[in-house]
Amino acid sequence: MGRTSPAPSLQIVAVIQNRGPLQYRALVRRSRFPQHSRTFERARDAQAWATDLEAAIGRRNLEEVRRLTERAGGGELNTVGDLADKFLTDVVEQPGRRKGQADAERPRLARIKSALGQMPIQMLSASDIARWRDQRLEEGASAHTVRHDLNTLSVVLGHAISEWGVEGLVNAVRDVRKPPQAAGRSRRLS
Repeated sequence: MGRTSPAPSLQIVAVIQNRGPLQYRALVRRSRFPQHSRTFERARDAQAWATDLEAAIGRRNLEEVRRLTERAGGGELNTVGDLADKFLTDVVEQPGRRKGQADAERPRLARIKSALGQMPIQMLSASDIARWRDQRLEEGASAHTVRHDLNTLSVVLGHAISEWGVEGLVNAVRDVRKPPQAAGRSRRLS
């Protein structure tokens, strides 16, 4: 019998750096996720922020992570819903796009936004996507439809990485097993 190795753990590392008088930088990193940092005037404030962020990431408390990492006037692409909206306006609804293709992508983007829209992009994982896939199948969606939804999400994530330069984003759909395709019809000439 073969032995399976345990899955690598995702470690969270917090570092406090003294960057001069009244400048303490708190840096929180988690493997395969973007790092977050913030500068404080007191070391204890930096340590408290880093501890709170580590705990929120460990608990996967998305609202708390967003609250702790948001900056005033923050970036426009923070959640999966933001990516879906930008993809809709910048890609799907552009002139020259085939009407039938755009009509098919709109409801898929709406389903993605409905299910995963509030999730911060740096917290999106393969397990979240797999849970959504399973939920869609349990609700009665066909395997074909779910495959198309996953493919659309993969295209959105890939476009965000390559075209918009969203840092720290991983196309987690690649790590998710897609539902099997239905057997095609067998046609014979008589």
